[in-house]
Amino acid sequence: MPPQEPHPTQAQAPNKRTVQVPQRPADRHVESGPSAPPATDSVLAMLQQLAMPGSPSAQSETAGYAAELQQEEGSEAAEPSTASISSIAARLGSDLVLSSRPAAATAPRTGHNDPGSGEGAPSPLTAFASGINCRTVQFSELQLQRHLGSGSFGQVLLATLEETPVAAKVLVELKESPRGFEVAATLTERQLAKVQRECSLLASISHPNIVQFLCACEWPPTIVTEYCVRGSLLDVLQAARTSPQLAALLSWKRRLGMALDAARGILHMHNRGIAHRDLKSPNLLVDAGWRVKVADFGFCKALAPSDGDMHGVMSSTMDNVNPKWQAPEVLRCEAATSPAAMMASDAYAFGCIMWELMTWDIPWKGVTTYRVMYLKMNGGHLDIPSTPESLAQLPGTDTDRAAFQRVADRYTQLIKQCWAANHFDRPKFASIAQQLKEMQAAL
Repeated sequence: MPPQEPHPTQAQAPNKRTVQVPQRPADRHVESGPSAPPATDSVLAMLQQLAMPGSPSAQSETAGYAAELQQEEGSEAAEPSTASISSIAARLGSDLVLSSRPAAATAPRTGHNDPGSGEGAPSPLTAFASGINCRTVQFSELQLQRHLGSGSFGQVLLATLEETPVAAKVLVELKESPRGFEVAATLTERQLAKVQRECSLLASISHPNIVQFLCACEWPPTIVTEYCVRGSLLDVLQAARTSPQLAALLSWKRRLGMALDAARGILHMHNRGIAHRDLKSPNLLVDAGWRVKVADFGFCKALAPSDGDMHGVMSSTMDNVNPKWQAPEVLRCEAATSPAAMMASDAYAFGCIMWELMTWDIPWKGVTTYRVMYLKMNGGHLDIPSTPESLAQLPGTDTDRAAFQRVADRYTQLIKQCWAANHFDRPKFASIAQQLKEMQAAL
């Protein structure tokens, strides 16, 4: 009898705001790999010093990052409170305007119980929804239920709209008070342009493997998308490590299908001239039917040429970039040299996702940010299980591990191709999708 599928948790009690997530497993990584283009001596020297295990600089500089990554990876869900303002400020730097009691010129209180009433909304946020060709709703139409997590901007809440569960990404910090919701922070014009770009991209794309954009709220600025009940791919894989019932459902045929879903979503974006640039398992959402959907478009970049910019792209930065999934050239700020290079960096990140689907581990877990950067810029890579002994230790059932043996060589070879040091040697997503489809058919 096939294992009974656990019913996915949907709307919980309104006062339930935290989610219990299993502890993360031991990590798998090595510190050597194929040669890569050398970084500058000054950068390497800095990274080498910061990457030293006993370096005070490494510990002090990465303490905040580690805490933020722990929340991002789902190891614990934070309460949406004013305490989270400081973490957002650290992530966004001086662009975030903070005020415990917002002034009327920056982020006024807009209502006792309805921050979306629109009364006196500040400039430039009044133009948030008007800059996007999409449906708009009042924030009061959303019935907020619980906190789901935090993204590049603001926080993501589970809500109900027209009796349908949705994910509401509130792009400014809210806090509750006896008088209702108040705005604790707002966005600058530059940040506003970034989130408008994410909305515009979502509103213009319709694909079964890209999260569906539904509408937007003008104040507080909010993106409303479909709700994927199983959470992120990272959530699913980490939960499977401690749940035999869930692990039995994650057969290799299903895992290859999930990888294929993600590849098809990115292929659709690339065919439209869009590179994701922040591809990682926390940004892949899983719905009730196990379909994977690409999400979080805050760092996407359209690659059409423009005057004054030879390739129509800007220089890549390390702002809000997680090096665990990033290609070495991104860490060297070289990925924006051409559209092909930017799309190839998505292929590298996809190789890390394939590694996660294979091991159910978190890439470079327990390694400091600067050491990950140093290792990658010097050809370091994650260890890919390939020997009979290591393959026998992979998560899943004995039957499933035996079935994977039929495609293990092709699967690991595809990961290696995605991690090629020269981005010209990495496969295009059309080829990645085709290879995954053939492997799935072979099981």
